[in-house]
Amino acid sequence: MRILKRLFSPGVGLGLLALVVATSGAAMALPGHNSVRSDDIVNGQVRTSDIKDGTIKAADVHKGTFQRAPRHHAFTVYEDETTKTDATIGTTMGATYTWVGDLHGNAAMTGPSKGSSYGNCVQTDGVGAQGLCTLTLKLAGGQLTATGMLFDSAACTQCIGPIAVVGGTGDFAGATGILTSSCDFAVVPSECTYGYKFTTP
Repeated sequence: MRILKRLFSPGVGLGLLALVVATSGAAMALPGHNSVRSDDIVNGQVRTSDIKDGTIKAADVHKGTFQRAPRHHAFTVYEDETTKTDATIGTTMGATYTWVGDLHGNAAMTGPSKGSSYGNCVQTDGVGAQGLCTLTLKLAGGQLTATGMLFDSAACTQCIGPIAVVGGTGDFAGATGILTSSCDFAVVPSECTYGYKFTTP
């Protein structure tokens, strides 16, 4: 009984109360105004819904803190195979195929030119069914370049893709994305289509 009396004596009770108050200080509201510091906020805890619209101004944000959201783009152009200039050197592995073509915004190849395509492929097998290719489009806003492996198949002649967009100049600076392409020589005028989906900073 003496042990229980010691455990629940007034002195012990006051000590426990002081301990509870001391350890709960972190959960208490911070005193005063403008007293919240960076280390008072757990990383990732401030959400959009926590900030009143129009509260944060440009002067409140350190330069370079926020990055511009990437801009998404997509377009398709048609290369006129009827007027394209090309050259093939060799027929086995290591052979090269180079071309320059005129680009249009529609398969009928009507209207003003959209630009030019410049390409080069290096054959990577003995029968000409595959090659490593680089394609650059020269357009009004700059240049856009993609590179990757080309594979022929029964369903598609000279199909490319999807291959990687690796960059560009002008309006296409910093471009990353995908190029898909296919050629159809059965139609008149014969064509290769280049479909791009990419982003820029």
